[in-house]
Amino acid sequence: MAAGSLFRRKTAFDNVADGYDGTELYAPERTEEACTPETTADAAAPAALRQGIAPFTVIGGLFAAFILVVAIIAQAGLFPRSSENLELQAEIKELREEQTRLRIAHEQAFDIPALEAYARDTLGMREPLPDQTAYIDTSPPDRAVVIARETGDSFTDRLGDFLSGLAAYLPFRDE
Repeated sequence: MAAGSLFRRKTAFDNVADGYDGTELYAPERTEEACTPETTADAAAPAALRQGIAPFTVIGGLFAAFILVVAIIAQAGLFPRSSENLELQAEIKELREEQTRLRIAHEQAFDIPALEAYARDTLGMREPLPDQTAYIDTSPPDRAVVIARETGDSFTDRLGDFLSGLAAYLPFRDE
């Protein structure tokens, strides 16, 4: 019988030789012979053999378990690092505060009037006299001369200049 014709009535043009009696829409009746334990065990055995686990499923499950274990181990390894990181951040904060205090103390240590008094009173220094001061004139501008290159350089001249310049930087052994 053609596929999809289970729910349609046969017409006069259909093949009557197939023995259609209208019972194919219903499940076949079970006989006592079909329900014996030997028959059911034989029928169940091929079904159990057909139901197997695909190797890619096993490999995928093992891979997922491996990734999970690695993630747990990595998380456990990060815990000491994160606590160490917090300790270091607290230490950095303390050091920055100390740096600010030291910078302020350093700037206050350079009291110009106190330094001048120390130099004048203790070291015996004094202000220079006008005839002791000499001024240097740096007003003349510097000059540079740019040498024009010859425009007639050939390719071989340029290549030779390049290779000689390269050879000047390469170490050669004299044997």
